Amino acid sequence: MEKIKLGSLGERLKTGGERLKVGGAELGRKFSGKMKEILQGQSQEAKMVEEATSESLEEANWGLNLRICNLLNNEEFDGSEVVRTIKKEDC
Repeated sequence: MEKIKLGSLGERLKTGGERLKVGGAELGRKFSGKMKEILQGQSQEAKMVEEATSESLEEANWGLNLRICNLLNNEEFDGSEVVRTIKKEDC
């Protein structure tokens, strides 16, 4: 059986521990975001985007699309939330 030097083992543990800490923090942020989304329900932005991009539509709902654009231009809607919802719908 090979002897492991204490210093070497300590460095391995420290490196592994740092990776766990960073990975755990990242996982915590992702989990926290998902829990917030679940607990708060859908935002008004998400509801309108989902309605405007529904697969059940035979053709584009231009009135709703223009309303969303107007709300974005007037800064009544959060643009990042609209983009996030569009990306989610696209997948």
